[in-house]
Amino acid sequence: MENITEQLDFLEIKNKSELSDLLEMMVNNNDFTFEFANGQEYRIINEDKIEDIYFEEQEDALRDIYPEVFDSNLWWVEIDMNKTIQNILDADGYGNLFATYDGDEYEVNLDGDLYYFFRTN
Repeated sequence: MENITEQLDFLEIKNKSELSDLLEMMVNNNDFTFEFANGQEYRIINEDKIEDIYFEEQEDALRDIYPEVFDSNLWWVEIDMNKTIQNILDADGYGNLFATYDGDEYEVNLDGDLYYFFRTN
């Protein structure tokens, strides 16, 4: 396994205090936002929770984008929301929804736990 600082190289962390704060947040949280000293902000989500969070937020986004479909109560319209969201995930990955800055996703393994990093600004 790579050293944690090598895995986090994309962040350009300059001081040990910031690294320590980040690692503590990773151990104690499943989904959080962290702003680095250089002004970059990342949303960090644990592998154990990412799919549930993704499905919930993607459904909310689809309802916002297509209110005429979801709010019309047309009896003949039937949508398999789980299948629809799974198709989006299979096509685009997590980064398209969570990484609002650039669409990129980074994976970091910390003591056997996988975390996804998404830049948000």
